[in-house]
Amino acid sequence: MAVKQAVIDEFDWAIEAGYTLDNPEFQVLYNVDATIYNEDGEILESYNF
Repeated sequence: MAVKQAVIDEFDWAIEAGYTLDNPEFQVLYNVDATIYNEDGEILESYNF
């Protein structure tokens, strides 16, 4: 809950977007790998956050 509250406090738009402490769909993820591919399956960008 403390991490969710920190996100809400940090980003002004969070509450407008529906991010509330009791919203089960609002999750804070960390140590996540994300890769963006083009339509041919080639990697465009990769992120770790």
